Amino acid sequence: MFELSSLNVTSEEQLLQKLEKQIQQIDEPIYWDLQISREAIEMIIKEKTISTVIQPIVNIRTKETVGYEALSRGPKNSLLERPDILFSAAQAYGLTQELELLCAELALVRTENKIPKGQFLTINLGPDTLTQALTHLPIKGRSDVFFELTEHLPIEAAGGLKQTVVDLKEQGIDVALD
Repeated sequence: MFELSSLNVTSEEQLLQKLEKQIQQIDEPIYWDLQISREAIEMIIKEKTISTVIQPIVNIRTKETVGYEALSRGPKNSLLERPDILFSAAQAYGLTQELELLCAELALVRTENKIPKGQFLTINLGPDTLTQALTHLPIKGRSDVFFELTEHLPIEAAGGLKQTVVDLKEQGIDVALD
């Protein structure tokens, strides 16, 4: 149980009003009104205006960093800096694979020779994009990389996924489910 005063409300009615306002903001996100164009997503891909953020992965028992997860952000100080908005817009225009390949490529290039020995880098990819990893990404010699299959896309949708995983493993690249 919690105190209403800790939420800066003095009554249950105020609490309900506050929650209702927050729910409306979630149900009606402001970005739906902005009409993000296909051209905006294509320009981001063409100009490679993606930032890569590296988040440490820490062993809870030892408190040691064991690896890093590469996360991508759109152009700084724009609505598309938020990855949820960026990837939703790319999906709406059928540009998910192009965007995922770009984000993975930039993460790989930006971390080359920078991951400490014995640690790893994870990069999220959808199943369809994973099938293109060997031919489209600079992974040669990168035994420190794991590709994580993202949870928001159906695995059954990707033909040849099993063979792709085998081919990646032969190159020293592991695959995990996110």
